[in-house]
Formats: sequence, structure tokens, C-alpha cells
Amino acid sequence: MGILKSKFLKLNRLILFLAITATTLTFINSFYSNYEVQREQLIFQATEVNRAYASKLSDTTEVFLAASRQQLEYTANILSDKMADDVFLSDEANRLKYQTDSFNSVVISDASGLTQAASPETLNLVGKQLNSAGSLEALKAKRALISKPYISTIKNLLIFISAPIFDDQHHYLGFLGGSIYLRKPNILSKILGEHYYEDGSYIYVIDKYNQILYHPQKERIGTFVNNNDGLDEIISKKEGGLLLKNGQGIEMLAGYASILSTDWIIITQSPLESTLLPLTGIMEKVILRTLPMTLAVFLFIWLFARAISRPLQQLAERAKSLDSPTVSEDIEKINSWYVESLSLKRAMLSGVKLIHME
Repeated sequence: MGILKSKFLKLNRLILFLAITATTLTFINSFYSNYEVQREQLIFQATEVNRAYASKLSDTTEVFLAASRQQLEYTANILSDKMADDVFLSDEANRLKYQTDSFNSVVISDASGLTQAASPETLNLVGKQLNSAGSLEALKAKRALISKPYISTIKNLLIFISAPIFDDQHHYLGFLGGSIYLRKPNILSKILGEHYYEDGSYIYVIDKYNQILYHPQKERIGTFVNNNDGLDEIISKKEGGLLLKNGQGIEMLAGYASILSTDWIIITQSPLESTLLPLTGIMEKVILRTLPMTLAVFLFIWLFARAISRPLQQLAERAKSLDSPTVSEDIEKINSWYVESLSLKRAMLSGVKLIHME
């Protein structure tokens, strides 16, 4: 075993082993660091894109809601002296319903909650008492408002945007309101619904009670978000981005932004897995680009290790035959090109001289 070790553990092999081990560990560390940096960069970029897009959609939705309220308030001012004109009320309800397609339905109510006009007329609400949550809230508040989601008299899940009607003496005459049916085609789904991607990215909207107002899966509209570990941060910060697990346990990169006038939050998210798919290709390119240099370094180390060990090996071989008549000449021929081997060479020559003198 000792002889085997002495034959195998040669200086050039030890130097080569040490150098290659250090280089390999450095390469592995560099590769891992590069991987982590690229991974973090992809996550950051995807999260920032989602945040920016959610913010853009938030601004777009805010503009729509402001325009809708402005429409209602302007019409409410016109109706202040027309509440007894049934034809005019019906025409205005139809105009609001069909002119911009902002609302799924429009109602005009007097101060007691009795419907004066409605569009579409198929609702059959005219002359009937309104007792839905949105209508009662509008009658009680006597101010412009956007309701939280509720089930209407005709069993639609909706939000209700309303404006009060006052006469010239600021006496309350009733309200004008437009409904957005959340589970049917509506203006919000037109704004948000075109942004569903094949990689699993999607957008949804929640209110301050965590109730879903919009979702590409219509069956989830009206339900409440549960088992989402990022929801508390989303509700508290109002705008930003984070890595979270959704209700199905899938890791998602979410960007979110709030709609200040309603306390709704638009959330744009994409699966972490699909975001990191390019990482494999990136790291393959890193390996392909660094491999030639790594091999060149290994070759250089091997050649340099041989160059360092060669004079020492040759001196060691000559040390076995110091009593040979030609040993001095053989030692002189050895190219001891660095200080340590040169010193050893001189020491051996001195020793050879002493041996031969004896």
C-alpha cells in the first residue's frame, strides 16, 4: 500500500489535483451564483411587469368609473325637473343603457324607492318598489355611491352605481342608478377580460372584503378569496408585488394595484414555474460560453503543473544514482527554471562532489 501511494502520489498529480479542485469549485460557485442572480432577476422583472400592468388597469378602471359617475350625475341634474315626465324618464334610461354600454341595466327611482323608469324594459320594474341592497343604500345615503356586490331583485350578482336627484331647492327626489352584472358580459370584463394568457397568467379583482368581482373563471365571481398567503399584504399595501401561493397551492408572482375610489384591488399574476422556464436556456448558454475557457484553464494548469514538477522529478530520479560517474552531467542538464529547484540542484551537485571526493 505504501509503495502504491508513493508511485501514485507524485508532485505533478498533487498540484494538478489541487488546481483542478480549486478551479472546479470556483466554477460551480460561479455557476450557482449566476443561476441565483438570473432567477432573482426573472422573478423581479415578472413581478414588476405584473405590478405595472395592474397599475395601468387600475387607472383605466378608475377612469371608467369616474366617467360613469359623471354620466349619472349629469343626467340626474337634467331629471331634477322631469320626474313627472314618464316618457322623458324612459328615454333617458334607454339612452344611458344603450349609448355607451357602460351598464347592464339602468333604473330611475323616486324618493320612496318606487321605480319610475328602467332599461331594458324586459326587467318589468316600472311601478314596483325597489328593495335590493343597492337601492336601499342609495335611498338612505342620498349621495353618489358605488355599492358592494349583492344579489338584485331579479337574482343578478351586481354592483350598483348611483347618483341622487335633487330639485332646485335641494329637495331629494330619488336616484338614478346603473347596474353592472358581474356574472354576465359587462364593461369590466371588456376592460380586463382580454388579458388571459396561455402560460397560466390571469387577472382578477377583489373588493375590500376579499370578494371576487372579476375572474376569468366565472364560477369564482362572487366567492371570497381563501387560502392565499399573500392576501394580507395585498390588502394592507394596496400596490406592489410579491411571490405567493394561491388557493390551489400554486406559486404565483403577483402584481397588484388598488382603485382608490372603490377600495377594489386589481391583481395580475403569473405562475412562477412558467416565469422560470427561460432560466434553463439561459444557464445552458452560460455553460456553453464558459466551457471553452474552463477547458483552456484546465489545460493551462496541467501544462504548468508538469513544468513545475518536471525538474523536481528529474532531480529525484538522479538522487537514486548519486554514485554514478555521469550523475553530475545528468544533473547539470536538468532545467531548473525556478528558485527552489535551482537551489536543490546546486545542493545535489555539491553532495555529488563530496561523494566522489570520498
